[in-house]
Amino acid sequence: MCKIKDRITLGFLCGILANIPKALLNECLFQNKVETKRYGEIICGIFMPKYQALSKKGRLFGIGGDFITSAILGIPLTVLCGA
Repeated sequence: MCKIKDRITLGFLCGILANIPKALLNECLFQNKVETKRYGEIICGIFMPKYQALSKKGRLFGIGGDFITSAILGIPLTVLCGA
């Protein structure tokens, strides 16, 4: 297995991998009615009207936005931690 030597690529991948359990936990809490909204719906609600945010395309946009945000935030964390 090869090492990832580029900090930006490492931060991007770590951000995506760190978001997977967060998204799964949020979905489980939403299904059990502990949470009232999904993270993707919140992100989608910023850019789209409510009726579009609850559609299938809107949910996909929200999930993608959530993962992209996490991936981008993983970059400075990796650089600051000195990995």
